[in-house]
Amino acid sequence: MVITCWEALDAGDERLSPLLRQLDLLGQLPRAGFVDVEVTGKPAWRPAERALWQGALTLDAGDDLAMQSMQAEAQRVLATFDGLRRVLATAATPAPAPLP
Repeated sequence: MVITCWEALDAGDERLSPLLRQLDLLGQLPRAGFVDVEVTGKPAWRPAERALWQGALTLDAGDDLAMQSMQAEAQRVLATFDGLRRVLATAATPAPAPLP
């Protein structure tokens, strides 16, 4: 499995949703049965991600509902952007036990 998402830099940051504050892929994926779990921070991805959201806010959304929705999301994301870290997680499922 490969997944990319965000994790809170500070689990006590109340600006973040409770789900984000509780997210801990390195601890939670093994409890879910995954093995060979690796979670790597991707700080180099952050400037491009910030630029995408900031760029969306500079556009004229007009009556385009999709663009209006993206701009609303951009405002939400940028409000907590510095409280999150982007991570890439990889994991595997254990090999099935051989049949008797």
